[in-house]
Amino acid sequence: MTGPNMRACVLAIGQSNIANYGAGREASAFGRVLYGNSYYKLADPVPGASGELGSVWPRFAEQLRTSGRVSELILCMAAKGGTSVADWATGPCRATVEARVADMKAMGQIPTHVIYHQGERDTHLDTGTASYLESFGQLYQRVCVVFPGVPWIVCRASYRFGIVSGHVRAAQNQIPELYANCRRGPDTDTFGPEYRRDNTHFNERGLTTFAGLLAEAVMQSGAEPDQAGIARGDDDKQ
Repeated sequence: MTGPNMRACVLAIGQSNIANYGAGREASAFGRVLYGNSYYKLADPVPGASGELGSVWPRFAEQLRTSGRVSELILCMAAKGGTSVADWATGPCRATVEARVADMKAMGQIPTHVIYHQGERDTHLDTGTASYLESFGQLYQRVCVVFPGVPWIVCRASYRFGIVSGHVRAAQNQIPELYANCRRGPDTDTFGPEYRRDNTHFNERGLTTFAGLLAEAVMQSGAEPDQAGIARGDDDKQ
């Protein structure tokens, strides 16, 4: 999975900070976006994500390109602003995840990574740790039924208007201990207002910094995944 000929096929799931709500539109000639039964150029606003502004993804693509370690990038987006983890598990965004997973399967694309960045809405909702973990587990299992054994990069993300949630962060920190193939990704709660255009969504500095951290996380996640793709331990941990 790693090395100079590494191929990256990323399914990205989450809310506004991986959708098109950042400052400064960009484009990259490296990489393609899969949406429906078609491929698109990697340019903001990225298809499959809500919002009309900039995103981390063209910057992420350029980081992979300049590394010289990645030969191809396919990106498939399931990202919508203002959504909770429950929305992605059993709510209105469940159908979005299922549609993007079906797109990938139909086009013969098996993800090499799932990138998950979500939690700001749950800070506002004051979602508890156990509730967050339960919803994440439902989302995780839904993807793993189709694509078992795929590494997940789980970001720490709860920063909303300068406030972070200890409950959400506790859940995100526990996920790699409870679910096979989940690894801790970038901690964007460490990005203060100087990285954000409105003290929630990333400015150009935030997007560029986040892109570098995501690219490094993808390139470092070269361990062979467990093929079972199931939660570790007892069912009551979910």
